[in-house]
Amino acid sequence: EAMLAVLAGKRPGLGCTAVLGDMSRRLPEGPFDLVYAGYNTILNLRDRTSLVGTLHLVARSLSPDGDFLLDAAVMDEGSPERVSIRSMTADSIVLSATRLDPAAGTIEGQFVELADGRAPRLRPWVVRNWTPGDIDAAASEAGLELVERRRDGDGGARGPDS
Repeated sequence: EAMLAVLAGKRPGLGCTAVLGDMSRRLPEGPFDLVYAGYNTILNLRDRTSLVGTLHLVARSLSPDGDFLLDAAVMDEGSPERVSIRSMTADSIVLSATRLDPAAGTIEGQFVELADGRAPRLRPWVVRNWTPGDIDAAASEAGLELVERRRDGDGGARGPDS
């Protein structure tokens, strides 16, 4: 609710409607020309039933010529652990530490905030590591068809893991 309140104050009048809910159980009534799942949203679906259910709802929400755009990171199994700088100022730094657990099918992480004069702050998270193959199979089951696959938002070279 707090995020929706911030969104409402950012740019009113855009013609978009924000909805609080569980995307695996209900989506706004369509038909829509575009359904967009923003960065890693799909990774919050923790089991296959939720993934397939969501994609069925997406398929029902689309107009006959509509598109579903999914933006999600693919974790490289060759480098299952990473630490990177998320933000940094003169007196603070936020690190992002992630670890892939292929056996569990999850990616877990921490945002670690270190600031001058304050105790370290840890913000843990866990998401499902849906592979492109997992998503393709669930999408096909929901009646969706792959049109195009991109490596990144800049149109980078495509590959089977994109």
